[in-house]
Amino acid sequence: MRAVWYDRQGAADEVLVCGELPIPEAGHGEVRVRLEASGVNPSDTYRRRGPPAMEYPRVVTNSDGAGVVDQVGPGVPRHWLGKRVWLYNGQRNGRWMGTTAEYIALSADLVTELPDHVSFAEGATLGVPAMTAHRSVFVAGPVQGKTLLVTGGAGAVGHYAVQLATWAGARVIATVSSPEKAERACAGGAAHVVNYREEDVAARVLDITNGVGVDHIAEVDFGGNLAATLRCLRVNGSIMIYASNGDREPKVPVRELMQKNLTVYAMSLAGVPHPDRRRAQSDIAAWTAAAGRILSVAARFPLYQTAAAHQAVERGGKVGTVVVEPQLSEDPMLTIEPTGEVLRATVRGLDLAQPLDEGDMGRILLALGRHGVLRFPDQHLGLASLKAVLGTFRRDPAEPDPRCRSCARVPGDRHPLEPEGGRQIHRQSRCRPGLAHRHDLSRGAGVRERALWHPYPAPGRQAARRDRVLEHATRLRRPAVRDQKPAGANDRDP
Repeated sequence: MRAVWYDRQGAADEVLVCGELPIPEAGHGEVRVRLEASGVNPSDTYRRRGPPAMEYPRVVTNSDGAGVVDQVGPGVPRHWLGKRVWLYNGQRNGRWMGTTAEYIALSADLVTELPDHVSFAEGATLGVPAMTAHRSVFVAGPVQGKTLLVTGGAGAVGHYAVQLATWAGARVIATVSSPEKAERACAGGAAHVVNYREEDVAARVLDITNGVGVDHIAEVDFGGNLAATLRCLRVNGSIMIYASNGDREPKVPVRELMQKNLTVYAMSLAGVPHPDRRRAQSDIAAWTAAAGRILSVAARFPLYQTAAAHQAVERGGKVGTVVVEPQLSEDPMLTIEPTGEVLRATVRGLDLAQPLDEGDMGRILLALGRHGVLRFPDQHLGLASLKAVLGTFRRDPAEPDPRCRSCARVPGDRHPLEPEGGRQIHRQSRCRPGLAHRHDLSRGAGVRERALWHPYPAPGRQAARRDRVLEHATRLRRPAVRDQKPAGANDRDP
């Protein structure tokens, strides 16, 4: 299956790799989901960038997603097969494999049925944001008839908090940073919005509540908003902290907390008690069952552009959740075709036909690896052949051309898609006409003047196709058309 992972921490365009991994199998108590969408959360970018340190030698990034259950493990009812579902915590709690892949196997407790009127991309926006929002709103108990303050009411978590609190019967005050976000918060059900860049949040909240304050706060930046937050809370109020990026080590006035008898909650979704998480899934399922909920997709990217999706999240300013779509048909394709004395290489319309030097090779390889187009192991491909494949390889007309005219390989090179451990070495300066080329793993039925290499063979058929091709190469068989003899021909091969 196709997947995107990292083996070390760092910038998205430096460490994320797109390639092939084995399709997972559902274990005891697990389901396997064919993923249609993967949600990118800020926490996914933190874990990729570090700290915290990597938990596993390899990590398939992203934790949220949506798709269809295509396999159930022992102990899981078969009625789950074929269900549309959304999931959360894919790459958490002992799992290295997240949702930037075509499939994921995980506990059945982490999947929830997705209504038919909700798209997979919208379903992928639930996961961590909606589960966090639910905990932030209901941690202190029912909110019906209460007044809640949701800071960052237009963000991914904040907007779900506004909608869930309103759905449960609370009056919601939301803070925002712009008129456009104010409209978004109001659309989600906020009764009042406060632009924290233009107004004194505490004074405005106290004015709205007639000087009493709010019952509960869902706080997106405890450290940055601490002074205003404490002024906004009423006596015996509570606050739930789910982030604190403005100040990670704030100085907390404990005496003020004591005097107002305030309760402070903090959370990390992975550590929330199991019964509370199941209740959250049940409530979110009931909430999404009604049409008209606002599930915002900020941007959509194909799998091979996962690095760009992470960068979009890191830039900030998005409205909603950035989504990666593993099954999107717009996969990258490397097209190589001869043009006179030049081999022209194109990657989805990006023309690489330009003079290349040795310094360019590493940069081009890195760029291709970042976008998951094709990875050329150095030990499998010579520099001269690499130039021929990736760009313009100009030669002195007086010198003989060492390249094979059909596959552009140089004698001694191994094909970049050859299976690991193979020993098929190209020793000819030209492929023999009519023979199955030993390096052509995408067809195995004769040479072609125009090579189309797709980096992602269909799952399940790659091994069979490879064995067939190597068998053809070993026996040096002619194409199957040779068996179609004219009437009256003898039984011996010509």
